[in-house]
Amino acid sequence: MFPTTLRILSYNIHKGFDFFGQSQLVILKKTLEAINVDIILFQEVVGQLNETQKKKHNGVTKDQWEYFADSLWSYSQYGKNAIYPNSHHGNLILSKYPLQEWVNFDISETWKESRGLLMARVDLPSGGSFWICNTHLSLFHRHRLKQLQKIKWHLQMIPEKTPLILGGDFNDWNKKLTPLLRNQMDLEESYQFTHGKEAKTFPSFFPLLSLDRLYSRHCFIKKAQVLDQDFWRSYSDHLPLLIELEVPHFES
Repeated sequence: MFPTTLRILSYNIHKGFDFFGQSQLVILKKTLEAINVDIILFQEVVGQLNETQKKKHNGVTKDQWEYFADSLWSYSQYGKNAIYPNSHHGNLILSKYPLQEWVNFDISETWKESRGLLMARVDLPSGGSFWICNTHLSLFHRHRLKQLQKIKWHLQMIPEKTPLILGGDFNDWNKKLTPLLRNQMDLEESYQFTHGKEAKTFPSFFPLLSLDRLYSRHCFIKKAQVLDQDFWRSYSDHLPLLIELEVPHFES
């Protein structure tokens, strides 16, 4: 069987607000609908909007999970991480292909930072499948190291030869995690593989830090790019990372 070519995007949408706290939810959705992406990994998606948030988002009354999921992507899974009175937010996977066996793990290291690892098996039209994982790590390096070990533990549930993609906001401003992911989990960072360095994605208006990553295993990375046009800079405090890769046929 031939491999399947996929376009995958990872994006911390900052709960639908730009760097200065203005709602960009409506225009962001329209922009995403206009680009050809098979799977989206969102971080900081509000799964339940409170009344104040609804007013700030220009009359959008749907929870952000449902607001994005009712468009071009037929399948979605949301992982609730941070819970507040009358609201919560977390990670979201949107996919054109069926999501199976999904699970959301709590990988928090402190009650002040609720973090999760959302995992799902994607079934492709070819009959093959692969695993897609979405995470958002701590602001503190010592916590990120512990979270990496939790991720390693949870990834052991995936058969060794199964194609795997792990993306999200790794908050790895000191660039310490990629060698660990490569050596301990055999994961290759897509932008570094194609450009020789990690992508700068934060802050969106003048990106200096490489926080957002897309790692893969048993896949062929073809392209990786930061979407850094002026309009993307105005949607969130992060820039999105987009990759194109080939997933080999694998039957679990």
